[in-house]
Amino acid sequence: MEEIISLYISNITKSINIVIKCERLITILDLKELVAKKLDTYACLFRLTNGKNLEENLDTLLSDLNIKNEDKLFFMNKLNTDRAVLEEWFRLYGYNWTDSDNWCSDSPLDEWYGVTTNENGKITHLDLSSNNLSSVPSELSQLTKLIELELCYNKLLSVPPELSQLTNLILLDLNNNNLTSVSSELSQLTNLTQLFISGNNISSVPSELSQLTNLTHLYLSSNKLSSVPSELSQLTNLTQLGLTNNNISFVPSELSQLTKLTHLDLDYNNISLVSPELSQLKYLDLSHNKLISVPYELSQLKYLDLSHNKLISVPYELSQLTNLIELYLDYNNISLVPSELSQLTNLKYLDLDNNNLLSVPSELSQLTNLKYLDLDNNNLLSVPSELS
Repeated sequence: MEEIISLYISNITKSINIVIKCERLITILDLKELVAKKLDTYACLFRLTNGKNLEENLDTLLSDLNIKNEDKLFFMNKLNTDRAVLEEWFRLYGYNWTDSDNWCSDSPLDEWYGVTTNENGKITHLDLSSNNLSSVPSELSQLTKLIELELCYNKLLSVPPELSQLTNLILLDLNNNNLTSVSSELSQLTNLTQLFISGNNISSVPSELSQLTNLTHLYLSSNKLSSVPSELSQLTNLTQLGLTNNNISFVPSELSQLTKLTHLDLDYNNISLVSPELSQLKYLDLSHNKLISVPYELSQLKYLDLSHNKLISVPYELSQLTNLIELYLDYNNISLVPSELSQLTNLKYLDLDNNNLLSVPSELSQLTNLKYLDLDNNNLLSVPSELS
């Protein structure tokens, strides 16, 4: 059995004194973790010394340093917390990163790869996208001035809940990782305006996310969601919502409460019916679904993609969308186009290819702003001369 020793740890400038009991065959790093737990801090935020630099080799054993029972060590807070956090992150996990120019050098932090600082040298923007990251340390929560954190296209399986302490954060990009869940603690990031979690393996969204009431952009595309959480209707400042490529079959009526929503992506799902009134929308993509009917209470809409669905006709009510500029109806089973479509006087793009059309109304010639009309791969016997 190894000898248990007591070490007296004092602050180098203040009269703080703690006693640590440990084995003599403990490493400096493990000792620092014990001290950090006592001090309720992180090991990377202070240095240990006994007159020598004990940080030179953190794997050195106390016995090798001849530190004995009741010896006194001192801890000293590092002057630059932001630098200390990044140095520790790189020391533990940076060996496999794609880019790490100037990390752990004497260069100013804003010369380190992916790091932006303010005039006081505090980190405000950290972009380590596409950098082969596999882990994010909880110590990152100490970057108290961080505004934007971009970690997309990496190999992250999770993010520490301590990131919820980054209360100045306005943008968090976790797109294209290997996340399987969204931490409910992220709901404490109340200043967040943009949250990107697309391209992961998430099957549900915590209801607490509805507390992010400053959120304007939320992207959850390419995950494993089977429904749209009704709680999202509480995100009343939301302008863009991305739910592309999930397993969604139903759109809750509560989404009509998102009165500032202008951009909605629901393509590549299993939706057959869209019931909520979304009259404020300007962009709606419902392509690659199973729609058999068309939403038309969308008076502000400028872009509508209904391609690759199961539509058999174009309802004349679509003619009420007089602000529409682009309309995509290709790859359906449409056999009839109503002449009322000619009322879409702002229309520039109309795609009707790969349907079952036998004819098209000559009234479409009244679409004087039309620049693109695709009627390929139909059963047309002729095209009105007015359109030729």
